[in-house]
Amino acid sequence: MILTNCAACAAPLALDAPRCIRCKLRYLEINFETLNAAASLLLSMQDVGKYAEARSFMKERDLINSAQRILGRDNECTIRLRWIAALLIEEIEDESLTHQERYLELLGADSTLCDCQRISKRVLGPSHPYTTGLKAASASVRMKLACYKVEVTIGDPSGRSMTATAPGLPPTARDGEPIGETKFVDGLTPHYETAQGFD
Repeated sequence: MILTNCAACAAPLALDAPRCIRCKLRYLEINFETLNAAASLLLSMQDVGKYAEARSFMKERDLINSAQRILGRDNECTIRLRWIAALLIEEIEDESLTHQERYLELLGADSTLCDCQRISKRVLGPSHPYTTGLKAASASVRMKLACYKVEVTIGDPSGRSMTATAPGLPPTARDGEPIGETKFVDGLTPHYETAQGFD
């Protein structure tokens, strides 16, 4: 059954065809070029404010897992796709999520950005635009996380523990790994700082 036309030569093409019969253009092949093109498309969608469409596009095609499987975690394209996924989490304000679910989503985005930053710093260097951009993106997510309040319990080797209410950022060791247990304090409305002040 013919459902579409080839983008290169306009020949009739079945939707699941692996290549065009006339011009031999390959379709459905996942490689560096297609993943890089997908990342560029996602950035374009993000630039025009189509965050939900970009997120569903990314999930439907399982781009991050494909990139990690084909290119590896240390590849520049994989880092870029994971960065975009974290930015989409930050940008989408889903009204159906509770404050705790939103907090956990932002915490996951921050964890992804920190991991990507470590990889980028090791593979691409500390002054590479990806490394500096990931650091800025992580700071933006952390600013939103700081608007939530959590209870933090930290134990010491002697078995004693301390619990305190703190901003939403979990305490971290020098290497960036979280320490202690973090429990969300429900019922608090986050306030995001804007250029004009608090909204």
